[in-house]
Amino acid sequence: MGPCPILTSRLARLQENLPENVKLVTFTVDPNSDTLPALLRYGKRFNADFDRWYFVRGQEGELKRLLNQGFQLAMSDNSNSPMAHTTKLVLVDQAGKIRSYYDSDFADSFTAVLKDALALAKK
Repeated sequence: MGPCPILTSRLARLQENLPENVKLVTFTVDPNSDTLPALLRYGKRFNADFDRWYFVRGQEGELKRLLNQGFQLAMSDNSNSPMAHTTKLVLVDQAGKIRSYYDSDFADSFTAVLKDALALAKK
C-alpha cells in the first residue's frame, strides 16, 4: 500500500478526534487521475465529513507551486508515479499561518498534531 491511503486513514482518525471547527484539507498530487467523482469516492471510503474535510484538486503546476512555495513541501516529478510527494502534515491556523509540520509516519506525530490542533481550536 502506498503512502496516500495510510496518510488518509490517519487524517480520518484526526477527524474523529477533533472538534467540528477544525478543518482538514487533502490536496491531490495527481489531478489528471483524481477527478472530482474519484475524490468523492475516495473520501467516502475514509468516512470523510465533507463539510469539514476538503479534497482539493487543481492544475498540476498550481499544486506544485502551492505545495513547494506556499507550504514549503517537496513535490517533484517521478517516473514511477505521477508525482513524488511528502507525507508531512501541516498545521495551519485560522489566519493561514503555518504553525507546525508533522511526520505522518510516526505514531507520536498523531498525538502531537492532535494536541496542537486542539489548542488552536480553543483560541
